Amino acid sequence: MKKFNKIALMFVTLIFVLSISVSCGISKMIKKHDQVTYKVTPAVLQEKGGNVPYEVSITFPEKYFYKRAAVQVDPVLKYGDQELALTSKTFVGGKVVGDGQMVPYKTGGTYKFNGEFVFAPEMAASTVEANPVVYKSKPNTVPVNRNLAPAPFKIGEGIIHSEDLAGGNEETLLADNGYELETVVTNQAKLYFPKNLYKYNNSFGLNKEANVTAAKEALNSFLAKGW
Repeated sequence: MKKFNKIALMFVTLIFVLSISVSCGISKMIKKHDQVTYKVTPAVLQEKGGNVPYEVSITFPEKYFYKRAAVQVDPVLKYGDQELALTSKTFVGGKVVGDGQMVPYKTGGTYKFNGEFVFAPEMAASTVEANPVVYKSKPNTVPVNRNLAPAPFKIGEGIIHSEDLAGGNEETLLADNGYELETVVTNQAKLYFPKNLYKYNNSFGLNKEANVTAAKEALNSFLAKGW
């Protein structure tokens, strides 16, 4: 009886150690998730013949993907108060039994998957977001999942639908449409502060000079635009 109890205790201890190991592996993946890169091609989705094709690329760094983990990536297209589920992909570690793209722990790697969806006019102003979920896998148990990121994050933009704007003409001339995803505008002013003091004083040193006063007013006007 004592021998049986000893074996049972060793078995429970082994399960406990394995559980801690799995939990630590998952926690490290969550902590280092900012090292994983996500990319949608094209960066701004485009309608072609009524459909919108796309490709999602994910790069896992070396020594990141825990061998007993599985990650489910379910991108969604968000527009207004609606969303459309896009093609999903499952990735698994080297010791996980089941369907999914295996990601080696030592080397990591870049993996791609694609899909397409039917375009609707209300999708013109939209974003592609992801909120990947990681599962810890243990034999004969129901997998427990956790979000890899604290919140859904944007991985792509949408959607240029120039074919509709062209009016369906058989002959279409393509030209630069001037579309710009992001415009960076800068302004600067040189202001002066007493040493070790953060409060700005108009009467301090060179701050009294007309050019410094003008630069400060220009900077305030720039900030007031709310960009």
